[in-house]
Amino acid sequence: MNLSEKLKDAYYDPTYTAAANYRLVIAEELPEYNRAMYMDCDIIIRQDVSRLFENIDLDGLLYGRGC
Repeated sequence: MNLSEKLKDAYYDPTYTAAANYRLVIAEELPEYNRAMYMDCDIIIRQDVSRLFENIDLDGLLYGRGC
């Protein structure tokens, strides 16, 4: 998937790759889903990730952040 055109105006920090901005277009690229999850590569999941979908209320929010 080539997202360079969609992200051409996105802010790029030289310490991160262009792929770090892919999370900004998840909703557009996966319209058949009502939720998508993006996690950085340094995250360790110790439980079933489906629990995050059940326990985080994102109604009315385009982006959510769970801790």
